[in-house]
Amino acid sequence: MLRIVGEEKNDVYEYRRRPVSLIGHLVDESHLSAAKEAIKDTLKVARVDKEIPINVRRVDDPYWMDEYKMPGRNQIDAYKFMLDISSDDEYKFVLTKNDINSSMGNYNFLVGLAIPGYNAIASTKRFEGVNDPQMRWECVKTEVMHEIGHVFGAPSYSRKDIEENLGRHCKNKCVMRQGIRVPMDWIAMTKDRLETGKAFCDSCENDLREFFGTN
Repeated sequence: MLRIVGEEKNDVYEYRRRPVSLIGHLVDESHLSAAKEAIKDTLKVARVDKEIPINVRRVDDPYWMDEYKMPGRNQIDAYKFMLDISSDDEYKFVLTKNDINSSMGNYNFLVGLAIPGYNAIASTKRFEGVNDPQMRWECVKTEVMHEIGHVFGAPSYSRKDIEENLGRHCKNKCVMRQGIRVPMDWIAMTKDRLETGKAFCDSCENDLREFFGTN
């Protein structure tokens, strides 16, 4: 992680304390509440939950993302979509029912994607096969914590307990580790989170606090 020194430090940390805009697109209200709780809990771990508001709104227009559909696929190009909605005034997190992918890589699909320091998107599409509604809700929460964790700088480059596996990920028992098998790996991460009562490992907690200057 970049170390900030000198007179710019306070300005950078102040800028990073901008609001989070949570946008629910065609998702169940319960899943939108899971996303809000995930972001709130992550901000609490980072010790900025009292400073950063979470503004929630819905977009129920089924055609909202249509211009970002990938040729020959019924999937949204998440990377291009996020670039276009980026803002310097707020973080944006979009939770959508649409299936997503990215033209920036050779993938079959994505569950989520983040642009560190700016915004993220997560799809509930791949959790539709989780039969238990409560576990499905918790998996959505785990995924949102994972993506917003990336937005807020976890895991950092300076660590040794990370791996490059479809992006930079934590190797500890943590929501920031990589999931490959859907939904099995997300269920496993969720069970770990619920059993331990701890979503982020100590190293990722430190990364979140380093991002906001609260460590």
